[in-house]
Amino acid sequence: MATPPLVPGDVVRRSIELLRTQFVLLYPVALVFGLVQAMVSYALIDTGAAALALAVSIVLNTLMLGVVVAAVHDAETGTAPAEPTPGPLFRRIAPLADKLLLVLLITFIGTIGGLFLLIVPGLFLMTIWAVAAPVVVVERTGALAALTRSRDLVAPLWRPVLVTLLLMVLLLLPGAFVTLGALQLGEVGGSFVQVLFGAFVTVLGGIVATVLYLGLVAAEAGAAARRAEPVAQDADAWTGPVRPEARADDDPVSVWGGGSRTGGTSADAPASGDDGGRGDADGPGTGPADDRPTGGERPDAGSRSSDRDPA
Repeated sequence: MATPPLVPGDVVRRSIELLRTQFVLLYPVALVFGLVQAMVSYALIDTGAAALALAVSIVLNTLMLGVVVAAVHDAETGTAPAEPTPGPLFRRIAPLADKLLLVLLITFIGTIGGLFLLIVPGLFLMTIWAVAAPVVVVERTGALAALTRSRDLVAPLWRPVLVTLLLMVLLLLPGAFVTLGALQLGEVGGSFVQVLFGAFVTVLGGIVATVLYLGLVAAEAGAAARRAEPVAQDADAWTGPVRPEARADDDPVSVWGGGSRTGGTSADAPASGDDGGRGDADGPGTGPADDRPTGGERPDAGSRSSDRDPA
């Protein structure tokens, strides 16, 4: 069973379609989360509690990413309710929040650290861990197991995954420039534009990760099916007659159809005694009329004289 390859353009198009269909469900929630983050940061920035504001922002982004993944997975697999709401999605994600948080922290630190070092290590980690968050939400694994699973899924198709991520970065660059330009509007105006753009990036990032995850899982299943096809064909193939196992008490002739010692005669080997006591062609005669002496016996003189005619 052939599986279509993972095409970056198709992933991007499908992600944009899902952004349109899921926008009403997901973007308002992401926007509310962004506003909460902005207010917490504004309230704590002057108190020296910037670390606390950062922690609140990370936790809210983690929950929002999990909600996006769950909603998109339900929409793509046909398990979404007729009228989905954020409440049930949050209840599904809440038990996984700590695992999602650890995955995001490891991914963020590894990617940013790699980019600062030599760029290539950062791109490598960003690629192999691209679907770690969907793995946690869908397969409900631990953080480290999710990172390993993401690496295993991405490894055979790392090139289209990397191209897809770079395409998304290019698509988001205009919005990033607009956000930077909005800082000229002042602190309030610039912060509001940042919230709008940040909510958009969170939703779109979660959608892309989920579409990639589903595509990689389908590719994995297709590869497994292709590996199993030759085995099924070999099992059904006819390989000719099976050679019988010869036993120690069987003649080679009888094994291959030339008759047996205990039953029947072969058309290729004459039966014993058919040639007047000479037996078969390969052995001495076994007929009952054989009067020749055997085993070195010598007839005595009396027997020879008795055979002569009387005088």
